[in-house]
Amino acid sequence: MAGEKETKRTPMLEQYFAVKATCEDALLLFRLGDFYELFFEDANVASAVLDLTLTGRGQGENRMPMCGVPYHAADNYIAKLVATGYKVAVCDQMEDPKSAKGIVKREITRMITPGTGFDYIKDDDARTQVATAMTVNGELTAAVVNPLTGEVLVRTGEREPLSAWLWRLGVNEVVASSAQEEEVRLWLQMVASKGRCVFSLLPVKESLQPEPLRDAPDLLKRYLEYAGKRSLAHIKNPVAVDDVGHMEISASALVNLELLAPLREGRKGATLVEVM
Repeated sequence: MAGEKETKRTPMLEQYFAVKATCEDALLLFRLGDFYELFFEDANVASAVLDLTLTGRGQGENRMPMCGVPYHAADNYIAKLVATGYKVAVCDQMEDPKSAKGIVKREITRMITPGTGFDYIKDDDARTQVATAMTVNGELTAAVVNPLTGEVLVRTGEREPLSAWLWRLGVNEVVASSAQEEEVRLWLQMVASKGRCVFSLLPVKESLQPEPLRDAPDLLKRYLEYAGKRSLAHIKNPVAVDDVGHMEISASALVNLELLAPLREGRKGATLVEVM
C-alpha cells in the first residue's frame, strides 16, 4: 500500500492495521464518528468505483490516501462495490466514544461479498451462489450454496466436468480453505479466475476449529458463518447431482464457444445465453 510503511503509526492506525490484517482481500470500511473511512489502496479503489473525492494526510511518498462515506448511507455504497465484484468488510465502533477509555473498541460486524451479499444485490435476475470443493476419501466433491434460499448442491467427479458444472451454475464466488491441499486450492482459484468471479479463502482458524473440516458443504457453512455473521438455520441438507439424463459439455468447450460468458470481457450479446 502506498505510504503504508512510512506513515506514522498512531494508536488509531495501529488498530486499523490490526483489523485490516484479518480481511486483507476486502475493502475495509473503518468507522470514525459519522463516517466510514477507507485508507491506502482501499481508498484508491473505492474513490474510483464510487466517484468519491480522494483526500489524504502527509506529503509526497508518505501521503496516506483517504476517502469516506456517511455511515447512514453506507449500504448504497456497499451495494455498488459488491456489484462491481469487490468484497467489503465493515468495522464498527463497539462502544460509545464519549465513555471509551483510550482508543474506541472496533471490530468487523459484517463481511459482504458478491456470493453472500444478497441483501445488497439490486438486480432481480441476479443469483448469489458460493462454491467450493474438497477431497474426501480420495474423491473430489464440489458443493454450491445459495445463501438466500439455503439450497445446497453437491457433485463428485473429475476436475474438468466439475469446473464446467460450476461455470454453468454461474457462481458468484469460489471459496477455498487455507488448510486444504494446495493442489485443490489452486484448482479452485483457476475456476474462479476463468469463471470471472471472486476467489476467497477461509482462514486456518475457522477451518480447524472447533474441529477440522469434514467435507465441502461443511466448508461452505463455515465460510457463511465467517463472512455473513448471521443465522444459518435456513441452510438445507445437501442434494446430490449426478450425470444421469444430462449431456455433458467440457469446460474448454463451455469457455471457447462463449456459451455463458464472452471470451473478451465487456462484449454484449456475444454469448448463446444472451442470444436465446
